[in-house]
Amino acid sequence: MEFLTGICPKCQGELQIPVGHTQIICMYCGEGIDVSLAAAMAQKRTGEVPKERQAEKEAMAGEALKQFPNMLFSIQDPLKDFKKNLYEPSFRAYEKEQEGLMDLLEDTYEGLSNPDGFLKSLASSMVEQVQLRLDGKNKRKQEDLMMGFNMSLVIYVNPALIAHNKMSGRALAQEVLAAWKEQFPKTNLKLSDFDAINNGFKRRFCYITTAVCESLGKPDDCYELNLLREYRDLYLMKQPGGEEEIRRYYDIAPTIVKRIGRSQKASQIYEEIWKDYLSDCIKLIERQEQEECRKVYQDMMDILAQRYFHQEEFAS
Repeated sequence: MEFLTGICPKCQGELQIPVGHTQIICMYCGEGIDVSLAAAMAQKRTGEVPKERQAEKEAMAGEALKQFPNMLFSIQDPLKDFKKNLYEPSFRAYEKEQEGLMDLLEDTYEGLSNPDGFLKSLASSMVEQVQLRLDGKNKRKQEDLMMGFNMSLVIYVNPALIAHNKMSGRALAQEVLAAWKEQFPKTNLKLSDFDAINNGFKRRFCYITTAVCESLGKPDDCYELNLLREYRDLYLMKQPGGEEEIRRYYDIAPTIVKRIGRSQKASQIYEEIWKDYLSDCIKLIERQEQEECRKVYQDMMDILAQRYFHQEEFAS
């Protein structure tokens, strides 16, 4: 019986695979493995790429570099369907739309002599194209564009890469974030996959309010958090300018929470936020005074941004 060498994608164990099999179970970790993926990983580890294929791979890499930024720019309004019941079908449609390009990225990565350099080049190409779209715009327009690009990258591009490209996806997403941070140092984007984001509609996306409630000993499904989440999704999202406010919030709130968390007075700060702003927001929503709540929340964000996002002494 003939065998080929493979590498388990999960545990990295080296396997001897009988020729003709398409699926096997890893003898080390018990993971179900696609044989073509295991063989490709072994080929990548040894660097044994047939010379006649190298020119073809280089041509594929050039095409991938040209197309890759379109994964970002094809998204017109990232927050339009960023709602509990709409995000998953919207993400799946985006993933299907980008399937051909992601296959090209994965196929190219598998056979290149310098796959890590390829990923860095892809990340640089996207960041360079973003910068070109910002050049010549006034400050306000640049900020609006960056909010959209940030959200598109975090909730669509990187999760799609991680979900679809088993070998290169996560590594490429990390390279993009590193290049993004270097080019746009004021951003603090994090790597998330689809499941983490989709599950987060109930748990994660009221960053500041969640941090305050946790500090006060309130559970994640407490009355106050659920009320504010409903206000965000059922009222604010539908108001003129509401999506822009939410974009701004998602852009800066994680950094604010991170920097408050570094303070020895974090509990005191969160208690003050509750007393000065959030408790009033709850009362206003209960009285159906949604626009008054909006004003209080905007004031809170402006003050917190000034204290913990823009100030030099809090820089990461």
